[in-house]
Amino acid sequence: MEMNRVEGDLQIKLEVEKNTVTDAWCTGSMYRGFEQVLIGREPTDALVIAPRICGICSTSQLYAATLALEDASQIPVAPNATRIRNICLMAEAVMNDARHTFLMFAPDFCNPAYKNHPLYDAILGAFEPPFKGRLTRETVESTKQILGIIVAFGGQWPHSTYMMPGGVTCPVNREKLANCLDVIQAYVR
Repeated sequence: MEMNRVEGDLQIKLEVEKNTVTDAWCTGSMYRGFEQVLIGREPTDALVIAPRICGICSTSQLYAATLALEDASQIPVAPNATRIRNICLMAEAVMNDARHTFLMFAPDFCNPAYKNHPLYDAILGAFEPPFKGRLTRETVESTKQILGIIVAFGGQWPHSTYMMPGGVTCPVNREKLANCLDVIQAYVR
């Protein structure tokens, strides 16, 4: 069995016997070479270049670059900076999971090969590609809202650059935290 539409050029193969995975392989089939772009540059250039590697996971790329610089220079991190980074990383993960599930994976069930399944019409109504299904449209809107958490601290998404070695470039205050809580509560509904 192969899993489709894993982000980037990644292939996952599973061997399944009696509903149990007995073996698995993960193969990255393409060298993208982004590391080469950073050779000979100022280390802090990674904070601007790394978030642009991916248009859907720029926060995790920024976080990785920041952690690498902190580790290389042994720079301590302010506790509130870790909290801000983590809440932004979690918001992006929620967005990624929802978009992968409802925009990339679920529409496969709309394939006419499944038309005899008793839930086919309901699935078609929910996920009909391209972006016609009710849940597909709701996913686009709700995931834009959850990204408001990153925008509150980073000013934009994708490609934010609010993390820096030792902290973040934005203060945390009650208003930002209240806005983030509102975004989370709206997403949960």
